[in-house]
Amino acid sequence: MILMEKLIILHKIKNMNNRESPYRRWAIDRQNAIRSIFNIWKNKLHLKQEHLKLCILSPSKSVELRNCGWEALCNWNKGENLWKIIVPVHIKEVILIHELGHLYFPKEVNDMRLAPAKENEGLNTQIIKCLNSLEDCFVNFHLSKYEDYYKLWSNIMQNDLDDVINRENELYNIMAYYLLYYIEYNYV
Repeated sequence: MILMEKLIILHKIKNMNNRESPYRRWAIDRQNAIRSIFNIWKNKLHLKQEHLKLCILSPSKSVELRNCGWEALCNWNKGENLWKIIVPVHIKEVILIHELGHLYFPKEVNDMRLAPAKENEGLNTQIIKCLNSLEDCFVNFHLSKYEDYYKLWSNIMQNDLDDVINRENELYNIMAYYLLYYIEYNYV
């Protein structure tokens, strides 16, 4: 059983007498589990000193994020002077850890220029997504030294590969996935 499932069960046991609606209870349990995993991995990846804020989106806001082509985001928030990790309430554990990896990887190689761009204005969205796919390979490579991440990653890669092959995609998605899978399967 993955950590997310264990934490949700633990939160359910703690709140058995609570009379809230099942969906509300599910959402609260999910948010608590996501926060717990976020904190565990923030510490494991030595990101305690970073100014990080976890933003968990409601299902309706999650659709907006997905419509923009992202499962989750790690962005610099200039107004708050901190990194925001933006995730949907239904986030997979591996994706949450991966988003933290976008800050871990640059720290690991001692080059913060590789962190998510603080300013993406004026850049072509398709190019950003393709470059992000390449950067994802390096993020996953550096996270793969953690066995628990590697197990989650390898499961999701197998499922994603089947999904990419079995659905229609725009050319830049196919190219980005091809590069991502080629690099990851040969080097991670």
